[in-house]
Amino acid sequence: MAIYGLKPVCEIQFSGFAFQCFHQIENHTARYRQRTQGRFHCQMVMRMPYGGGVRALEHHSESEEQFYAHIPGLKMVIPSGPRTARALLVAAIRDPDPVVFFEAKALYHAAKEEVPDEPELLAIGRARVDREGGISPSSATARCSASAGRPRRSCTTRTAWRPRSSTSSPSRPSIGTP
Repeated sequence: MAIYGLKPVCEIQFSGFAFQCFHQIENHTARYRQRTQGRFHCQMVMRMPYGGGVRALEHHSESEEQFYAHIPGLKMVIPSGPRTARALLVAAIRDPDPVVFFEAKALYHAAKEEVPDEPELLAIGRARVDREGGISPSSATARCSASAGRPRRSCTTRTAWRPRSSTSSPSRPSIGTP
């Protein structure tokens, strides 16, 4: 449909079910524009609910967004609420590239937000900063270890693995003994 100029918006009921079509998304849909040297597009939107926390079985609670985030030619969006969901869905439909639109299942009934009557448009590929941070990861680690009463250790001073002594278990020889 997308190759013939239509703009399909398909839904895979749970992102855990998308592995069956992952080959088509990764090898064909995402690469079509590059394969045709920019002459043709495969403009489509694939909606996938993702994540856990809704008491679902294993294939209904997976989070595969990391797979799709690293595919060249494919765009991925994850809205943070109802207002951004509508704005990003409009942007995804208008985008010339294929877009995977992840929807957090935990937000379906938890997020309440005013959505204006006029459709809004958010740019895909630009993050929205709701709140500036003020603490770096290294100072956060120092504060946490100081509050726990331990000195801060670097990752190069980890305790080395030591083999068991031969007297600890007579039925199993320890690793590293001749």
